[in-house]
Amino acid sequence: MVLLAGGAADAPARTPAPVVFGGLTPQQWPVVVEISADRRKVVRAAIGLPVTCTSGGSGYYSDQYKRVPLRKGRFQASFNEDRVTHADGTYDVFQGSVKGSTNASRTVMSGTWQLKLVAYDAAGAEIDRCDSGVVKWRAKQ
Repeated sequence: MVLLAGGAADAPARTPAPVVFGGLTPQQWPVVVEISADRRKVVRAAIGLPVTCTSGGSGYYSDQYKRVPLRKGRFQASFNEDRVTHADGTYDVFQGSVKGSTNASRTVMSGTWQLKLVAYDAAGAEIDRCDSGVVKWRAKQ
């Protein structure tokens, strides 16, 4: 008979894995939130958002945030004046915000997201304003 030493007590400790939440907005666009293994930050949060413009037009944009602190299951972030210049000299200036939190069992995240942009011609005159409005989102593990 051979006895083997070791057992459960000798097994290496498991490192927590990152957690990914996914879902759809009420407008049926995807939302994904990845939480770090140590549960201290949102590694990445990404969403698809429809926007409506003052010109009567509409469009779709993706938006994302990276490395956002997560405290007590809550996070929030925003940005202002993110300029994107196009080859023809026209440009767009974006601003946005996101808020989110987990439920008590940490199996669902929910929150709000908003994206706005102002479009300018090459001379710097405003030509359009677009806004997603405040979009509620919900994502499950």
